[in-house]
Amino acid sequence: MRYIKKIIIGIFTVTILSGLVGCTRLNEINTDVFYVKVTQDGKERKEPYIKNGEKKIFIYYQYENVDAYDKNGKEIKVRFTSDKKQLRKDSYLEIRVRDTKEDTTNEIISYKEVNGDDVPNNIKIKLDR
Repeated sequence: MRYIKKIIIGIFTVTILSGLVGCTRLNEINTDVFYVKVTQDGKERKEPYIKNGEKKIFIYYQYENVDAYDKNGKEIKVRFTSDKKQLRKDSYLEIRVRDTKEDTTNEIISYKEVNGDDVPNNIKIKLDR
């Protein structure tokens, strides 16, 4: 009986932990993967806010009208922000975009820096122009 109880508790724990881990990536469902290359510094933006009655300033960096390509070479324009620091110049980013539109600048859902070797060759050639 104790053995069965331990198995049930173990299964329950694994199920809960799996659900929590999966929720962190929930916003990436139904997104398309594109690649960008950071070629210039983002524009510094400052937003005032109040925390515990004290005025503070939130600083972030905005990147506008950046060329992005999917694995098939489709090009779109994207905009995104980086909190707290500039992104490293000449770095490659894998970005996630939902509801891509070719005639406007797209907001991205998430991004992560990737190694140049992880970018498809046909896309890397376009980004390195």
